[in-house]
Amino acid sequence: MGVTAHVAAMRRAVTATVRFLCGLVCFGWLAVGVVVPASAGEDAPASPGVPYALSAEALEALVGKTATVRLRSGRSYDGVELVKLRQGRRAGTLAAVVIRQPKRKRPRTIRAGAVAAIEVDGAVYAVAPGPRGRGYVLIDVAAQRQALAQKLKHKGGQLWRVLSPAEQAQAVREHKDYIQRVLALFPDRRFQVVETNYFLFVSDIDPRLIRGYVRDLDAMYVMLTGMFQLPKGVNIFRGKAVVFCFSSLEARARFEHRFLNGDPRGTAGKCYQVSNGDVIISAHLGSDLDFFGHVLVHETAHGVIHRYLSSVRVPSWLNEGIADWVAMKIVPRCKETQRRQKAAAQRLRRTGTLEGMFFADAIEAWQYGAASAIVQLLIELDNRRFGAFFEAIKRGTDWVDALQTTYGMTVTDLCALYAKRLGIPLLRP
Repeated sequence: MGVTAHVAAMRRAVTATVRFLCGLVCFGWLAVGVVVPASAGEDAPASPGVPYALSAEALEALVGKTATVRLRSGRSYDGVELVKLRQGRRAGTLAAVVIRQPKRKRPRTIRAGAVAAIEVDGAVYAVAPGPRGRGYVLIDVAAQRQALAQKLKHKGGQLWRVLSPAEQAQAVREHKDYIQRVLALFPDRRFQVVETNYFLFVSDIDPRLIRGYVRDLDAMYVMLTGMFQLPKGVNIFRGKAVVFCFSSLEARARFEHRFLNGDPRGTAGKCYQVSNGDVIISAHLGSDLDFFGHVLVHETAHGVIHRYLSSVRVPSWLNEGIADWVAMKIVPRCKETQRRQKAAAQRLRRTGTLEGMFFADAIEAWQYGAASAIVQLLIELDNRRFGAFFEAIKRGTDWVDALQTTYGMTVTDLCALYAKRLGIPLLRP
């Protein structure tokens, strides 16, 4: 394949990267705080039925106050008066926000669904779905985050802290210093370092092969965050995600051995998830550009899973299953996921057992196909429930309990459903 065809293939493979995190990136991760969708069983003050939602009386108490109203579009109204918080049919739900701007005589009415958050006297209230997903409510972000942080602490995890602009800038400077230290290891190679709004992309690969990918990174990210109702400009990474792409395995190995204490043997790419929240992707270009695109999507998916809401790890089967399913959707020219699914299906028809895949710390190579097929099955059943399932896990709920809560299924039920798709009578976990 010539360079022009390579470039076209790469752009097709990665233009859809904005979609590859479908269902993964945190709903409601605001520029001013994190909004966590409610889950069953949490204690909460009196509210319209959603934990940490303001009551009807609390909504009324905000009327007349000076506020900052942030929209999901990224626009912000600063120093406005809250003329009215128009409530819905159910007390405590929010239908619209009426504001008066300092230089505008007539009040402005904004529908609740267009509002991301309202800040009053330093307190942030985020707009979230109301009871049973109907209407909207105002969530006390500080109270919600405090409760979730305490819950995760007991489980050995942490809620990712939202960094200030100054802290983000400092993190980016740290990343750039790190990149320079890495490049000093390769005085004989010419690297291109490209900074976008959300990524630091470092590569010694022919720029003609990656130009489209680099150019489209921010556009893809903006589209992605828009799909999940995040205000424009929100950055979920600590600083920026750092992506190293090498033209050879030898160069990649030198980097990983020296800086990441890693071993790239047997892999085309890896996602290194640092305890402080940093995401570092390392990959090398082989002979198949489509597979290279598949690897980038797969590994970047791991990075976003890491940065989603908290440090809580999802089970290996789900982590790898999501990453492979996403890569299949984004890089359809690469048939690696389909090959793995077919091979796993053939094995399962012979053995009738997943061999402990659901509870393995790290699934085996052949189980990748089964994992992505089960993820695909769950998404096809109900993609919104799949998002809630993943969200619950990152909130510290055991995945088996989360499956029961969101899908009403046990592990046995899930196995039976997959077995039915495979056309076999029984499948043991």
